[in-house]
Amino acid sequence: MDNIEYTICRYEIYPPDFHTSIAVGFLVKDLSTGNTGTMEKLIPLEDSNGKTQGEVCNLAFSRLTTENQSLLDYFQKKRDTVVGSVFIPS
Repeated sequence: MDNIEYTICRYEIYPPDFHTSIAVGFLVKDLSTGNTGTMEKLIPLEDSNGKTQGEVCNLAFSRLTTENQSLLDYFQKKRDTVVGSVFIPS
């Protein structure tokens, strides 16, 4: 799907009191309609060892397959609706 922007909105050790993973969150915006959503994934610390923050974010994103597809499907349904469009009678 075109015109989708992903912004990292969370990157922190989780949970705060017993560090077992890194929480990575993404704010997702459909630039065509302005609709937004969020997705998060926990990456176990052992999977992040030796990786840069960028690599951890890529790993988190790659593990969001179901969540990402559900959100993209929702965005597509919103794009396909006539609600909010300008109507000119013929």
